[in-house]
Amino acid sequence: MKKIVLLALVSFTMYSCKKDKSSQEVAAGNLPIEIEVKKDFKIKSVTRKDYLAEYKFGEYIQGKQLNKVVRRFNEESLPYEIEIEVMDPDDMGVSSGDSLSIDPLNGNVFKYTPKKNGNKIEMYGVNGDLAEILIHKDHTMFGYTADNDKEPFVVRKYDEIGNYIYQVINTGDEFLYVTKHTIVAKDDNGFATKSNAMWFQYRKRADINYNNIDFSSLEVVDKNYQVVEFNFELY
Repeated sequence: MKKIVLLALVSFTMYSCKKDKSSQEVAAGNLPIEIEVKKDFKIKSVTRKDYLAEYKFGEYIQGKQLNKVVRRFNEESLPYEIEIEVMDPDDMGVSSGDSLSIDPLNGNVFKYTPKKNGNKIEMYGVNGDLAEILIHKDHTMFGYTADNDKEPFVVRKYDEIGNYIYQVINTGDEFLYVTKHTIVAKDDNGFATKSNAMWFQYRKRADINYNNIDFSSLEVVDKNYQVVEFNFELY
């Protein structure tokens, strides 16, 4: 069971039917006319790098790298692999999200066989057992371990094309580990390339509503500044 939980804590996903807006000018007399063009994206992989940071003179000063996480998706937008590299195991407690679950003895690549079942994505491990269940609703992804469908181990909120807004990691102890993102740079398709983030360790409440988390009601145990870099690869 411990191995399944460790696997469960390292794989989550995002749907990649994404939209972006661009415009082109069409001459109409002397007045330009904006025409909206929509694009559908399928994400092939998302690479995320987390760095510690300091906040000085109104700016985030990027420090040492904490981890690197790569999630890979098939052409049906289903996740099938996650690769995690922790730069310094002593910093796992302050790293953002996935690295909290790393077990150095298990290597850093985790493979899954995903199966879509209604509004759920069932994630099967290499031994064929169901490891976790992912549910998407209202631009939010909820991840549950196979043996606990009541309390999610991860909640991730996205904007309309799939950029991170916040991530909540629930490791089953008395705390929640939360990263809140403020995007500061995007690529031509509107995907984040860099965010200034705040990482929080909150004391968990028994009455917490994971569908509508009120962070202001939670006690802050620890926090730090982070810079997060992203790279989205598309099909």
